[in-house]
Amino acid sequence: MAALSLSIPRVAYCTDTFGEINGVATVSQQFQAYAQRRGLPWMIVRPGPETRAFTEGSVEIVELAKSPFCLPLDMGLRFDLLQWRHAPWLAKQFQRFRADVIHVTGPGDIGMLAAKISHRLPTATGLVKTPLVASWHTNLHQYARMRCSGWMPRRMDSLVGGLIERGSFRAAARFYQLARLTLAPNPEVLDDLCRCTHKPGFVMPHGVDTFRFKPRIPQPHTGPVVLGYVGRLTPEKNVRFLAEVAAKLPPGSFKFLIVGDGSEREWLEKAIPQAEFRGILRGAELAAAYAEMDVFLFPSHSDTFGLVILEAMASAVPVVTFQQSGPCVAVRDGETGFTAACPDLFAQRVTQLIENTSLRESLAQEAQRQSSKFSWDTVFEAVYESYASLVPTGSTWAPALAT
Repeated sequence: MAALSLSIPRVAYCTDTFGEINGVATVSQQFQAYAQRRGLPWMIVRPGPETRAFTEGSVEIVELAKSPFCLPLDMGLRFDLLQWRHAPWLAKQFQRFRADVIHVTGPGDIGMLAAKISHRLPTATGLVKTPLVASWHTNLHQYARMRCSGWMPRRMDSLVGGLIERGSFRAAARFYQLARLTLAPNPEVLDDLCRCTHKPGFVMPHGVDTFRFKPRIPQPHTGPVVLGYVGRLTPEKNVRFLAEVAAKLPPGSFKFLIVGDGSEREWLEKAIPQAEFRGILRGAELAAAYAEMDVFLFPSHSDTFGLVILEAMASAVPVVTFQQSGPCVAVRDGETGFTAACPDLFAQRVTQLIENTSLRESLAQEAQRQSSKFSWDTVFEAVYESYASLVPTGSTWAPALAT
C-alpha cells in the first residue's frame, strides 16, 4: 500500500442495517472492507446479537443489541424504541476511539442515537462537538406515498399522496439538518436536501464489485431471451409493472428470471407464469443469476441509484429503466441500455432488445465497460475528500492507492 496522508480523519460510521440484503447494507459492508484494506482508523456502529465492541484489523466494530420493544419495519428491519439506553456506553466508545467525524446513514434508531451524541461530544482537538455527516440512501418520502396509496381512492392519490410525500420529505430533512454535511447518491436528491437543510453536500454514488459480477462465457444464444429482475418484491419497487411489460411482449420470445422476495411475490407468480423465482440469493449464486440474464428490467420510480443496475451492467447485461435521476446516473440511453419516458416506451425498448440480438450485444459490451468506472474505492476516496472539509485546518486526506 502507498503511504497515506499525514492526518487521516478518524471516522465513526453508524448504520442501522448491515447483514440484511438492501442497498444501505451493501454500501456499509463495502465501506468496512475498504477501511480494512487501507488500514484506516475506522469504527462501525451497527446492530448485533449483543452489545459489544471488538476489532478486526484497523476497524473497530461496535454492535448494539435490540430490545424486545421494537417496531417492525420493512424486510426484517426493526426500530428499537429503547435504543437510547445505549447512549452513555456508545458515547464512551466514540471518546475512546477519538472520532473526528461521525457519519450516519439515515434516521433509524442507531442514526438518531449517534446524531444526538455527536452534538454533545467534544473532539480530541477541543472542538465543541464532533462534526456529523448524514448520507441519504432511501427515498423514504416516496415509499410513504406508495404504501399509503393502496388504501386511497385513485382520485385522492394525487392530492393526499402528494401531501404525504412532501410532508415525509420535510420530516426526513429535519433529521438531516442536524448534520454539518449531507451526502446523496444523485444530484437531484442532493439539491433538494441542500435546499431544505441549508447545509453543504456532496454526491456519493454507488459502486460495484467487478471481480464478483462478470459476464458469462460467450456462447451462441438459444431459446427465449431472459429478462431479469433483482430486488425486493414490494410495492415501492413497482414490480407489478413487470406483468404489464410481459403482456405487451411477443409471446414465446422471453422468460423472466426474478431474484428477491417480498409481499408482491405471490401476486407476481400468478401474473407472470413464464417467470422463474429464485428467492433471495447472495454471493456467487447471485452473480451466476445475473450472468444468465440477457436484459435487466428496473421498473422502480423511487430508487435513489439502484445498486442492482451496476451489478447487471458489470455482468454485461443491458438495462431498461425509467427516466429519472437515480438510475440515469449509471444508465446511458442508447449506449448501456435504455431509459424510457413512459410505460409504453419501456415495453417497446424491451421488445426491441428481444428482437435485435446485435443491438443487445453491443449495449451489453458498453454496459460492462462503463461499470468499471464505478469502483467502490473511487466512491469511498471521494467520501474521505468530503470529510476533509470538516476536520481541523492542517488535516488532509490523500487516497491510499495500491502499489
